[in-house]
Amino acid sequence: MIDEALEKLGVDQAIVVVHSLAGALGALGALMALDYPQRVAGLVMLAGVTHPWPGGVGIYNEVVTTPVIGKLLAYTITLPLGYFLTDVAGRAVFAPQPMPEGYVAQTATQLVVRPRNFLANAWDLVTLKSAVMAQASRYADIKAPTVVIAGSADTIVSPEIHSRHFAKTVPGAKLIVLSNVGHMVQNAAPDLIMREIEGMISAADTKPKAALR
Repeated sequence: MIDEALEKLGVDQAIVVVHSLAGALGALGALMALDYPQRVAGLVMLAGVTHPWPGGVGIYNEVVTTPVIGKLLAYTITLPLGYFLTDVAGRAVFAPQPMPEGYVAQTATQLVVRPRNFLANAWDLVTLKSAVMAQASRYADIKAPTVVIAGSADTIVSPEIHSRHFAKTVPGAKLIVLSNVGHMVQNAAPDLIMREIEGMISAADTKPKAALR
């Protein structure tokens, strides 16, 4: 769908920048580079999910995706419970950095606990491990210039399991691990990330079309 959207917008090639779940969403960033290499001029992975990990994705996500009872929970207790937990969850995602003041309200984070949204997100999470298992063996085939940025203190997406492993597998990938930074690397080091993206854009602009394809 993203490839088709870019085609309709007249975007021949794009620098694909993804964070967290989008790193894998069937591993969106990596999958774009694998299945639509002609569309990806560069790939920037920010604390992305790329490989299978020990354990699951939380009992509640697994329960809410079960037939009948899952939908019942999503349309009854998820909204009020999630409403009160979004602030706590947000702070955990940013840790050890502080969550920006007013982040939950300004980003409308609580919209994610609406029943249909929550169910969709839960299904993405419970099918995530099988998705990355299916494609992890292909990462060595990625040809796009790749930069991988992660925080050493990320407790949401392990940099050891995901970012370091991914960077070792993708030919020529550049790995940047930010000391004492958590999952929200784009908030902790926006200038560094912008420099990496702009450098990738400049490099892509200097290459002839044939070389990029």
